[in-house]
Amino acid sequence: MMQMTGGGTTPPKMHNVIMIQMAVNIFCVLLIIFSKERPDTLIGDSVHWWIERSASVIRILLFFEPWPPSDATEKSIDGMQTYRHALAVSLFVAFCSITVSRRYSLYWSYVLNRKLERAGYSKLKRAVLALAGYRRMVIAVAATVFLALFSQPYDKTSIEWFYSSNWTLLRAPLLLGMTSAFVLLAVTFRQIVKYSRLHGPGFSDDGFN
Repeated sequence: MMQMTGGGTTPPKMHNVIMIQMAVNIFCVLLIIFSKERPDTLIGDSVHWWIERSASVIRILLFFEPWPPSDATEKSIDGMQTYRHALAVSLFVAFCSITVSRRYSLYWSYVLNRKLERAGYSKLKRAVLALAGYRRMVIAVAATVFLALFSQPYDKTSIEWFYSSNWTLLRAPLLLGMTSAFVLLAVTFRQIVKYSRLHGPGFSDDGFN
């Protein structure tokens, strides 16, 4: 019998973890969007205070992100600064979610392996599928991280349009939510590959006891 985490309780399902993370991320970004539309409210004032106070720290943390050219308009500068904060929040929430959820990877790999077994896949076939899935998830992580961090426009006209849209702020939690899902799937597939190598082709149930 597999030992459950958390005092004998069944770990959460992966899709529930991802949905909670994305909900938290989107909620935080919606607060930022609300502060843009209603700057005279308590929420708006608090968010703007936080953005102004943490701007220098965010710029250091996101040093790899492009910043507005010297001739950029004030609207572009404000929009880029706001986006950097939405991105930083999304990165922080995603990092915390992945770090906490990795403890469940053994259980998730166990469940996935059992589903593949019930579907009629042999031990060798399960190991091959897990390795292929792991490699694809690594590629997917690289692609979504690139889109989230480096796919912004650079010319003056596109910058102003891009960063003035509220939809631009929402792309950060959505892309990083996808990244988190791919990371957790990669770790889960990796567990299957790991145990298949330790116990021969496919899983040995002893690896989960």
